[in-house]
Amino acid sequence: MKKLLLLLAIYLPLSFISKANNVKTVSSNIDHVTVFLDGAQVFRNVKINIPKGISTIVFDGLSSKINPSSIQVSGQGNYTILEVKYEIHYPGPDAPKTLPGKIIHEIHFLEDSIEKANYLLEELVMNKQALEQEKALLSANKIIRGEGHSDTMPVLREAMAYYRQQMKNINKALMNNKMYQSKAKKALLRMQDRLTLLKNYNTHHGNIDEADKTPNHQVLVSISADAAVNGFMQINYMVQGAGWSPKYDLRASDIQSPVSLTYNANVYQNTGIDWAGVKLTLSTANPNQNNDKPVMPVWYINYYMAINTRTSNLWEDKEMAVADSQVETSGNAMPADAITDYATLSATIGNFEFAIKQVYDIPSDGISHTVAVLKRNLIADYYYYLLPKYDQDAFLMAKLSGWEELSLLPGNVNIYYAGTYIGKTSLNPMVLNDTLELSLGRDKNISSKRTKVKDKEKDEIIGNDRKKTITYELAFRNNKSMPVKLFIEDQIPVALSKEIKVTLIDDGGANFDKDSGFLRWRVILGAKDQQKLSFTYSIKYDSDKNLLGNL
Repeated sequence: MKKLLLLLAIYLPLSFISKANNVKTVSSNIDHVTVFLDGAQVFRNVKINIPKGISTIVFDGLSSKINPSSIQVSGQGNYTILEVKYEIHYPGPDAPKTLPGKIIHEIHFLEDSIEKANYLLEELVMNKQALEQEKALLSANKIIRGEGHSDTMPVLREAMAYYRQQMKNINKALMNNKMYQSKAKKALLRMQDRLTLLKNYNTHHGNIDEADKTPNHQVLVSISADAAVNGFMQINYMVQGAGWSPKYDLRASDIQSPVSLTYNANVYQNTGIDWAGVKLTLSTANPNQNNDKPVMPVWYINYYMAINTRTSNLWEDKEMAVADSQVETSGNAMPADAITDYATLSATIGNFEFAIKQVYDIPSDGISHTVAVLKRNLIADYYYYLLPKYDQDAFLMAKLSGWEELSLLPGNVNIYYAGTYIGKTSLNPMVLNDTLELSLGRDKNISSKRTKVKDKEKDEIIGNDRKKTITYELAFRNNKSMPVKLFIEDQIPVALSKEIKVTLIDDGGANFDKDSGFLRWRVILGAKDQQKLSFTYSIKYDSDKNLLGNL
């Protein structure tokens, strides 16, 4: 058997197909789908029996969102692929629908009966109106009301007897009319319901299938064989209306354990064709990306000044006041190991692909379906961040390393700590550092308090200037049964005017950033221990002016 692998573009002449002697429509199955961040590549396989000579293999029932220019065909067997064509087959006009004679007869009978019932109801309404008018005229008769010229007793008795009999007959007729109307309305409603049911049956069970009314997208492959042969053929093409996005779950049990990162993918598609039991490959490539050669502009450079307010990578070993050897709570000693690999990772030119090991069903419903990619334990270094000026609580932070090998994409992260859902955060692996830093939420076992020390506060007048000296005390308490790392931040004001002089008198052992006014401490606080820090600064300004803000 000679193996043929021929990839052909869709835009080809029709000469060979028009000469084909045999046309065979095959039922192909979706074997594999490569899902990109936007779009997907669908692979269909089929076994074929090829007759001698030129024939045409028709793949029909394809997605309406196919990109015709992306169609490729490959074959295996002793035959030659001549050309490929993409067509859309539109259905012809609807043929008259045929139903069983019994149903048709019942529909006609009901339509006639409903028409007669409406006439009957109309007649009953008119009869009721006549009876009510007759009743009103009888009641208004002057003799009955005793207003006639003949008022002898015999005449009056005869008139009253007549009135009673007539009113009795009229009331009975009105009651019968009401009863007939009620029955007629109920019968009419039953007939209308039955007619609606039959007409719905007529709509959905005629000889025209609703699916036949939609266009049929086809790929026609012209082939040539010197003799009858069995072969194999695969087509693949790009479709829109599909894609995937990353989703992460981050779990930490305590500050002595590694962090478990679960990497999932939200896969969706609304291509019109369900993907049932298919193998998936998730790709970070963008097939819709512009492939034109870029043009490099002139690169200008100028001065740039900014205040660095970042708090990432806050805990640096080289800047610690106390050696790490004094603390046994760091996750650095824990090795990062793979828990589960649900996919095989491979790298292409500038992109990554995850070949998912398990087959999945992805229906064409436009809803995101979770696909497991991988699960890893990452090395974690934990510390607590405190900003007593704004919040008395401590925030548990985790610095993660080893993530660079996972080919992560920017996405949302669900955070769980000690079995409790903490909330969401964003993961941005595009950072230039070799660690990722995430917040695991508040920890009420670490508390802080910031107090202005009134006894050390001074307010002086020196010539035309006023000088204020301010001291703040920071108190911390560790209610845990183990020592913890703390990273503490506070600040002194930064003057925007040269007339205002701010001087840090006592930094309290902090690392001071003059440009931002930030004070940073790195402290290891023992189990059930507490500690206090303080800093003092002065502000000198024109005594005739007021300062903005709370000092």
